[in-house]
This record gives sequence, structure tokens and C-alpha cells, in this order.
Amino acid sequence: MVCNQEHDTEKAALPEFILKEVEIMGNSQHSREEILAHIPLHVGDPFARRQELWNEWCSKLVEMFDLHDATAGVIWHIDGTVSFIVDVVERGAEHRSKFRSAPIGLPQQLPDSVMSLYDDLASIQDELQGRGETCFESISQGYLDYSESRMHEIVLQLIEAVPPYREALLDIVAIHRDAETRAAAATMLHWAGEISKSIAIVHRLLDDPDQAVRNNISRFMIQYLGQLSSCHVRQGVIDALLTQLDRPSGTDRNKAIYGLLRLAQSFEVDRTHIAQRGLDIIRDMERNSVMNNQVRNPARELLDLVE
Repeated sequence: MVCNQEHDTEKAALPEFILKEVEIMGNSQHSREEILAHIPLHVGDPFARRQELWNEWCSKLVEMFDLHDATAGVIWHIDGTVSFIVDVVERGAEHRSKFRSAPIGLPQQLPDSVMSLYDDLASIQDELQGRGETCFESISQGYLDYSESRMHEIVLQLIEAVPPYREALLDIVAIHRDAETRAAAATMLHWAGEISKSIAIVHRLLDDPDQAVRNNISRFMIQYLGQLSSCHVRQGVIDALLTQLDRPSGTDRNKAIYGLLRLAQSFEVDRTHIAQRGLDIIRDMERNSVMNNQVRNPARELLDLVE
């Protein structure tokens, strides 16, 4: 897996980004063409962040088509292109955008010595991302590691420092009031050990109201789903990923479809459960998404296994 292959919706745009595609998802009562007619963007044109304008477009869509909600987001690709995503939530499908209440707890924090390691790692990653450089991720040793030498050295320290705080990390992901702190804790589970035990707990938190938290939880899990020996846990993960797949969010769809594909590839016995619970939504992803590498192609691979 390539580190920073794509940037999520909070990444600032650079002037040279070019619009690659416009994704319209969640629409069943109105065609892609009807909705696209009210999104004045053209593939191949220069693209820059204009969130207020995007919000105006979405407000007009809600009014014009009597929708429950419509939101716009982007995925910035390291090749200088960007995918613009419009997510529609129709009336009667409000459950797609309902999450658990935002946590309000303040559990015990990790020691500064541990957090400073994570902050240093994130700082180097931001530095590389800012320069448009690519680094490679690996879990060949059973934990997340990086090809960049400075990051690798920090990881070696993290795998020594983090394991005593695994339960504390899970508590932080579950109840900490600050979303950024929850997201960081989810990533640090990579170096906490006892991966399967952590997945058995943290998959239940994929209904977090913050997109970055959900993204980091699923990024953590995807790497190790092939190691889950418990059928009961895998079925719980499948159900959580299918719920995530139906979220009105491009990053949720991307992580969920790859997680489901990893499980179907690793455990033939789970393919029936995936098909029984999620065949319709997976078919919808394959049929309607224009994002080939992020959604459509893995959905097609998954259908080949479970249909």
C-alpha cells in the first residue's frame, strides 16, 4: 500500500490540481445526469477549494430535489488530480447519516514521551506530503512501518513504547471528547500489539461522528483483517463495514469496500455472510461509482467472489 496515495477532504488544494472526475452517490430517485446538471464543473479544468460555493450547490440540490441532505467533498490525488464527490441522502434514507453521539469523556492521556513520538512521525509524514513525495507502508513484521528511514526509526521506538497503553488507546477512541485525539489513538493501535483483540473492540466504533476517526479505525483494521481467526468477530466487522460502505462519504466507501474485499479474499466461509447482508449495496457501488481505483474496481472484485 502506498503512503499518502490520496489526500482526504481536509487537504488544502494547490493551483495545479486538475479535476479528474465527479462522483454522484446515494441517488436512486433522480439520475446522475439530473444532479450533475446542477454541478458546474468540467473534467479536465483546473480545480481549487471553494467549500462555500460547494455548500451553495448542495443546498440548491436539497431544495430542488426535496432531499434530506447533500454534501460535497474531495479526494486530492498525489498525481495532481482531484475527485469531486457529491453525496445525496434522500428522504427515507436518513439512517445513512446517523452516527453515535459525540463522546464527551476525558480519559487518561498517554505519557508525553509516547505522544511526542507519534507527533514526530506525523510531522515527517506531513513534510513528505507537502513535497509531494511518496513513501511506502508495510506490515510485513506485524505492525505498520514505513520505507522512510526517519519514520522507520520512530516506529521501532513506538513498538516498544505503546503496548502497555493498548487499553488506554481503546478508551480514548471510544470516549475522548476531542476527535483529533480519537483519530490519533486509532492509528497508534498499529503499534500496541494484540491486534485481533483490538479489532474485536474497535470495529464497534466505526459509527463515530467524525470522518477522520472512522478513516483511521478502518485504515488500522484493513491491514490485519486476514489475521482474524474468530468467525464471530469477522461477522461483526463485516456488518460494521457494510454500514460504513453506505455512509454518504467517499473516504468511508473507499475504506469499507477494501476491508470487505480483504475479508472475502482471506476467508471463503465469510463470503455468504457478505452476500446476504450487503449484495445490493455492493452492486450499487460497482454500478454507480466512477472512482475506479477507490470504489468501483474493488467492488467488482468483491462481487466476483461473493455472487
